[in-house]
Amino acid sequence: TDVVVSVVVGGGRSSGNGYTSLSPSRLQITIPAGESSATGQFSITLVNDSTPNNRKAVSVTGSASGFSVAASQLTITDDGDTAPAAPPPSGGGGGGGGGGGAPPPAGGGTPPPAQPTAPPAPVCEGRFCDDDGNVHQANIERIAVWRITLGCDAQDATKYCPNAQITRRQMSAFLHRAVSQRWEIEAPEGIQLSDVEADEWFRPFAEWVVSVGAFSAPNGLFNPGGVVTRADMAIMMIGAFPHLDAVPVEASRFGDAAGLSPAVLAALEGMFQTGVTRGCSAAPLNYCPNQPVTRAQMASFFVRAIDLVPAGTETPTASAP
Repeated sequence: TDVVVSVVVGGGRSSGNGYTSLSPSRLQITIPAGESSATGQFSITLVNDSTPNNRKAVSVTGSASGFSVAASQLTITDDGDTAPAAPPPSGGGGGGGGGGGAPPPAGGGTPPPAQPTAPPAPVCEGRFCDDDGNVHQANIERIAVWRITLGCDAQDATKYCPNAQITRRQMSAFLHRAVSQRWEIEAPEGIQLSDVEADEWFRPFAEWVVSVGAFSAPNGLFNPGGVVTRADMAIMMIGAFPHLDAVPVEASRFGDAAGLSPAVLAALEGMFQTGVTRGCSAAPLNYCPNQPVTRAQMASFFVRAIDLVPAGTETPTASAP
């Protein structure tokens, strides 16, 4: 089983010196199943390099259920220049002088050339950078806080890939995490999926979404690599979230819903009446059922559904009907 470690990076700062931000201030590192360790990266943004010899201690700590995470500490020295302070010459001596920079090499000679500084870390408006300005940005950031998503790039924690499509294997995991925000989830029994190996990471999620009716698996075929459409999403939301109900209609209010199955029409109506969907256009009112659902759209579907049941409300168990 993969282990996700929540890592916190923190330290003193002020508006006049030191650094303004650590990016990301909170990150998750996934240790793959069978491995004993993993690594993550973070960067520090410096500002107003006017205060000399300003030392800052930066602590790096972590936590994971059932595991201990070793902490470490870094010391950042600001010498009044944009480059990190050079170490003092060994052996003492020489009081006066100064102004920073590298010490002269032993025996005289020309000092080595200054090393180029690393480019500044990106400044994001939230957990992710690539959702800045997106109409779904606020909801994307919320599902990150809820740990429904960890981003789309294990090497770059600032990426969410809001316009990317979603496969059925990915959606099974997203739905499981989303529903567990408000409901207790029971493990399914007796689900047979012939195209999902027993050791696949998403197998428990696939079994659950099939058991509650959110996904179909005719003849035991889950089709894990299939792309989720917006019509699929309507069925999945109604099936997975216990408080959402399908509302049968003879004709859909959406102008582009002609030809869809009665089950999809009922799911669309249920989602519209609760405000979970607003369609893909208002005039005319369309839903774009055959378009792949994007990761950005998924975030808004989830947040609207979860917000219908405030935190702390007693809710039924999300289990097979």
